[in-house]
Amino acid sequence: MTTISQARKALQPVLAHNPDLVLMGRFLIIKPVHHMLKGIFLDRSSIKNQFVTSTSVRLFAGPWTSMRGERFHGFFITQKELEKLIFFAASDRVINHNDHPDAAEKVRVTSEIRKAVYSFNKDYRSPEHWDNCVRMEWVRWDIADPASIRLMCEMIEDEVLPDLRKIVSFDDFVTFADTLGWADHFPYRTSAFERMFVATAEGDFEKARALWDSNEQDPDYFQTKELENFMARMPNFHPALLAGDRAALAKIFHDWEEQSVKTYEIEKYWERTPFPLEL
Repeated sequence: MTTISQARKALQPVLAHNPDLVLMGRFLIIKPVHHMLKGIFLDRSSIKNQFVTSTSVRLFAGPWTSMRGERFHGFFITQKELEKLIFFAASDRVINHNDHPDAAEKVRVTSEIRKAVYSFNKDYRSPEHWDNCVRMEWVRWDIADPASIRLMCEMIEDEVLPDLRKIVSFDDFVTFADTLGWADHFPYRTSAFERMFVATAEGDFEKARALWDSNEQDPDYFQTKELENFMARMPNFHPALLAGDRAALAKIFHDWEEQSVKTYEIEKYWERTPFPLEL
C-alpha cells in the first residue's frame, strides 16, 4: 500500500504548476474553499505501490457534508478500436503518449473519448456482441512505474482539475452530481433530503418545502427515523423554512459550514461568503 509521503512525491509536479492547490494528507484540494471542498483523493490500494484516484466535491449545505465524486483511471486505445467511434474525427485524436511503454501506436484516452466508449458499449453488453465493443487498456497508477505516474499527473492537470474548477455554484454541483457514472450507488437525484438542503440554500423555499413533504411521505424515512433525528438536532430549521425566514436560515447554514470547516481543519483555506438565499 502507498504512503502519504509517496502521494506527496507523486503529486509534486502538479503542486508546482498549480498555486491554487494544497495537499492535506492524501487529499489534494482546490483553494480558496467557499461552500464546497473540491479536490482529488489518492487512496491506497490493496496492491502494493498503486494509487486509487477519485474526484471529491463536498458540499457544506446541511448538518453533514454532501460528498459526491467518482474514480478516474488512465486508458490507452488503439487506432483500430478508436475507428469504431466514427464520430471522432482525426483532429479530435490526441497524440500518442510514447513515454509510457504500453502507449506505442496507441492514443491516450481523454474524458470525451472515455464517455463516448462507455456510451457506445451500452449497446453491446450481451456476450454474443462483445466483439463489437470498443476496448481500452487500463493504466494502473503504480509508483514503481514512473511513466504511469507522469500520465496520472498529466490527466489530473489536463482534465480533472479543469472540470473541478468549473464547479462554483450550487447549480454546478447539482450538474456534477447528476452526471456521475454507474459507480454512484446513491444517486443525487434520488436523495430528496440532500436536494432539500440545496434548494433551501439557493433560496427556492417552495421546492425545499415540497421535498421536505416528500421525505415525510416516504416510508423509508420513517423506518430510519432520519427526519425525527434531524428535527431533534435542529428544531429551528423546519419552522424557519415554513416561514421563509432568510436571516434564520442563513445563520443555520453558516453555522453548519463553519463546523464543517473546523472538522476538516481547513480554516486557513476557507473564505466566508454569502449563500444564494442571502443575495
